[in-house]
Amino acid sequence: QDGQKLNQLQPVIDYIDKNFRKELTLVELADLIDLSPQYLCRLFKECLSLRPFEYLARKRIQQAKLLLLEDKLNINEIAAQLFLCGVQKA
Repeated sequence: QDGQKLNQLQPVIDYIDKNFRKELTLVELADLIDLSPQYLCRLFKECLSLRPFEYLARKRIQQAKLLLLEDKLNINEIAAQLFLCGVQKA
């Protein structure tokens, strides 16, 4: 059952992983797998113990850490790329 739910979420996870630099909405993510935004949040919480935008924030932080280690961009440039793009939840 949990594996099936995770499989259902996989397209959303993949989409976030590929598009984490973009402005994403909950409706956009839910539409990927034909769910309501509310049910998507519940499914995410059940399977990953995170809400969708918590997962997105962690993905951005993980990417920021990698960029900081590369030492090619300063912290302001990294923040502009990853965190200042804005996140809308509706």
